Amino acid sequence: MPVEINANSPPPSEGGPPPRPRFSIAGYSGDPVQVANFSYPVVVELSGVQVSRNNLPILLDHDISRPLGVAENVRVDASGIYAAGTFTGDTGDSAHVVGHAKNGFPWQASIGAKPIRREFVEAGKSAIVNGREMRGPLIVARQSILYEISITAIGADPKTSAAIAAFHTDAGGTMDGAQTPPTIPAGTATPPANPPVQAAQPPAGTPLPADILAAERARVAAVARACEGYPDIAAKAISEGWEPGVAALAVVAEIRARRPTGLPPAVPAIHMADKAIDGQAIECSMLRAAGYSRAADSYTDEIKAKADLPQHRYAGIQSTFADVVRATGKSMPSGRFRDEHIRAAFQADREIRASGGFSTVSLPGIMSNVANKTLMQAYTSVNVIWNRIAQTVSHTDFKTKTWYRFNMAGLLDEIGDGGEFQHTTFGETSYTNSLKTYGRSVALTRKDIINDDLGAFLRIPAELGRVSALKLERDVFVLLLSNPTTGSGSLSGAFYSSTHSNYMEGATTTLSISTLTDLEKLFLDQKDENGNPILVMPKLLLVPTALKTYAEQLMSDRVVNETTTANKPSPASNPHAGKFTVACSPYLSTSTITGYSSTAFRLFADPSDIPAMFVGFLNGQQSPTIESTDADFDTLGIRFRTYYDYGISLGDWRGTAMSKGAT
Repeated sequence: MPVEINANSPPPSEGGPPPRPRFSIAGYSGDPVQVANFSYPVVVELSGVQVSRNNLPILLDHDISRPLGVAENVRVDASGIYAAGTFTGDTGDSAHVVGHAKNGFPWQASIGAKPIRREFVEAGKSAIVNGREMRGPLIVARQSILYEISITAIGADPKTSAAIAAFHTDAGGTMDGAQTPPTIPAGTATPPANPPVQAAQPPAGTPLPADILAAERARVAAVARACEGYPDIAAKAISEGWEPGVAALAVVAEIRARRPTGLPPAVPAIHMADKAIDGQAIECSMLRAAGYSRAADSYTDEIKAKADLPQHRYAGIQSTFADVVRATGKSMPSGRFRDEHIRAAFQADREIRASGGFSTVSLPGIMSNVANKTLMQAYTSVNVIWNRIAQTVSHTDFKTKTWYRFNMAGLLDEIGDGGEFQHTTFGETSYTNSLKTYGRSVALTRKDIINDDLGAFLRIPAELGRVSALKLERDVFVLLLSNPTTGSGSLSGAFYSSTHSNYMEGATTTLSISTLTDLEKLFLDQKDENGNPILVMPKLLLVPTALKTYAEQLMSDRVVNETTTANKPSPASNPHAGKFTVACSPYLSTSTITGYSSTAFRLFADPSDIPAMFVGFLNGQQSPTIESTDADFDTLGIRFRTYYDYGISLGDWRGTAMSKGAT
């Protein structure tokens, strides 16, 4: 946004202090502009702009540590954003800006706004913004809060301007042609080619909309969290409209300032030019931009606050590649994103790793972390049953692992007067399990990078996460329904069988109050190898989808109507109401799985008590993992591999019982 500065000024009033330099700025015209770290042009809906405070800060290059002055008068209308105010500094940046203005330097301007509600207009589509039809692709900030305006050497909107009147500090008169703009001049900005529709602004004193107030309350709460233990910084950040990430950085600076001198740094550092870039903040921002908000929320409050900073906000593939280049103190080649931009990012990534220092900015690292969190959100979104019927165990390697359940021969003996303890023996029942590895490879391709299609890339790990969860779930039920032979000696038989006293069948075994009563009794009568009851209670009723509603009714209704032989309702008290937790799985009745049934149902004990099944994972890692290779110069892409190590085995048949249902 070009800024015009008029360095001529009138003399000070007689006997008073010299007048301070003033400025007037046309900060934004309502046109789309290209903003750093945004993959597409951005346009701000002028009718949705709210000014955050009176005396709006005027900064140099959006740097909160370089204030120039305040704008006492800010106007937002259908033609743009305008501000007029006073320089508050006498030296440093203020003198620098005013001095260059005197000598004819064409300063420009740029607004600092926080989008509250935004929308993306896809390529080939259009939207009405600021009274004009604008074609995508572009990002529209429908509602936003204006928290500062900056004077900068190079702006983004060519239809803006600023005028600065630099007053002399002596009493020797004025320079030729001096002007002092007391108010914002109307029509400062160049009118757009297609005049926008006039947008009415709320009158002074009108309460802010509820969503704006909610956003401000959220900002204040986030600032308070970021500044915990530093009340002075918190008070200043809240009153001056700082973003949470800015407040967090101020706290970090304060901590560093309090650190005793002469001590070595806590961690080694890469001496790169742009230390403000944070890899985790980029990851969080990418996940937000792609719609994986639950994965983004897994980061700390400090990281989430940093993700709101301008250099991280709305991160995409191309902006992340550019961030890696900037982390080495370099700039991306100009022009459209092409192969040379990919190579520049790969080279920068190699330089960062070769420096031997510590950095959160790693191209394969960022992309694999984002892919992993996307995979995890999709993986945990699948409603699985296996972890409610099987005990989870950890393996240290891929060797077959054996568990033993010891069985004491007999119960405790009475101790006689002589205090002599009788020796007893133990039998044992063993269970084995071994792990297998399942995996796929995926890639961030040259096409994905040039198209800047983060969503298309992340759909791959998301789908891998989902199918991984489905794979494990299906394998559990394939084993359970296969009903293999278990046990040894006289107890050798099918897992569900009369041999194991955990199975019943026949025409009267369909799900009902009486059948569930019989199955519960079968479960409660289970005995150990010595014929002693094991006193384990069933907790879970597992049914196929066809029985789900009826099972839930049995667990909730105190009175049910069952049918007599005369086909008449027979009200009956339901003794099972609230007794078991109902779980339903469509795999029980899936016809492609051997042993499927739409009528059979099962009871399970808590797997932490008597586990009917085991699911083992390598080193306790219960979810798939994605790893990245180094950036590949030959293919101009990054390859990833995902793998999942698990094994499934049957456990103690006493932990479950089954009714076959109708024959």
